[in-house]
Amino acid sequence: MIRLALMHNGVVGIDLMDLVNSLRNSASRKLVIHIITYDDPLEVPWKALQQCRFKTLFASLFAGPDLSLRSYSALGCALEELNPNVDDLKLAATASHKNALPVLMLLGELEI
Repeated sequence: MIRLALMHNGVVGIDLMDLVNSLRNSASRKLVIHIITYDDPLEVPWKALQQCRFKTLFASLFAGPDLSLRSYSALGCALEELNPNVDDLKLAATASHKNALPVLMLLGELEI
């Protein structure tokens, strides 16, 4: 999924730099990855997001071309709310995902 997030057609260079900076800011170098599939493409998966608290986080949302700015923004707000002590939070999006339901990749260092 990391390759897909950074090597797709139309990738934004800032997404790559966000990942690099998140990796640099992860002092412990112990990263975890969580993959969350949405149950409803219009609703933030709150319950799944509450499983982990992050110190650093690079999140990448894989959605179809109907991804709305409202959905993207709601996800960003949810990540900020659920990770109040995060030092570094970056959110990327890929709007060329083929699945019907969005998938979210969370990569980061857990809060201690």
